[in-house]
Amino acid sequence: MTDKDYEELADALQTLCDSSNWRKSISSIRNYLRNPGKPFSASVSPHTRLLVDFGRKNPEALERLLTLVFRIRRHEFDLETYMTENKEKIDKAFEILNKMDRPMRTINSFMDIDGAAAKRRVDNLRGEMAVLEVLIPIAKASMTRFRQLVDIRLFANRERMESAREEYLKVYSRRRVAQNKLFRYLNHLQYNDELSDKQKQAFKEITSEASHAAGLYAQKYSNENMSKSEAREKFWQEYDRDLISTIRILEAEKKGAKIVRENIRFPRIVDKLLEVEKRTVKLQKLQSRFKK
Repeated sequence: MTDKDYEELADALQTLCDSSNWRKSISSIRNYLRNPGKPFSASVSPHTRLLVDFGRKNPEALERLLTLVFRIRRHEFDLETYMTENKEKIDKAFEILNKMDRPMRTINSFMDIDGAAAKRRVDNLRGEMAVLEVLIPIAKASMTRFRQLVDIRLFANRERMESAREEYLKVYSRRRVAQNKLFRYLNHLQYNDELSDKQKQAFKEITSEASHAAGLYAQKYSNENMSKSEAREKFWQEYDRDLISTIRILEAEKKGAKIVRENIRFPRIVDKLLEVEKRTVKLQKLQSRFKK
């Protein structure tokens, strides 16, 4: 290697070390080394190309240089000091994760932080969720330490999470039975009557509309004091009360009470939300036509 070659290699290595995207660059370099015949992308910098060319001829030497970059960059970051200084935010982050139905989706994003999909997920954190960003430097600095933290702070509540999941399934099962019961009441069907394909589709549409309305409710009423999951839970509580109340009215009719079936509009909360959405969509279409 000539003095010029050495200087160019040293410059390329220094540029890599100084880059804020050094992890991504190293990942890219290793990808090219694993695929010797892969052509360079137009976005690959001259410094990266030089390091790849050097690595293809001297793989062991380049790996030692990349390890050196890792050591230099990690030395700049005192993980334990960071965790001490950000203890309250880290506590809050795990408090939020413990409230999630599927926290591992977010955890896995942190473990694959260099991936494009993970980056989009992290960049889109808003509101109280933004505090989760405090965990990213920990995952970047030491994946082992991050996993240990997850094991201690998240999986310690696995029993509570499993209990919550079982309770949710019980509530969901009761709701499904009640929905079926109400559908049969309104369509004059007995419990053991076989539903036709058309009736099955109608029942599916009713349950789908309810789920869609729950999403609209969460979007409309979530705020700083109530997360989307809490708003969704509040919707289903009102939905279930309305459902049970309607069934009781219909059961009273079976015992002789006089009711006007045509006046039953269950569930009111779903109709109310979907009607607002329909008006919004209609208004948007009118505005779109007016602009043209």
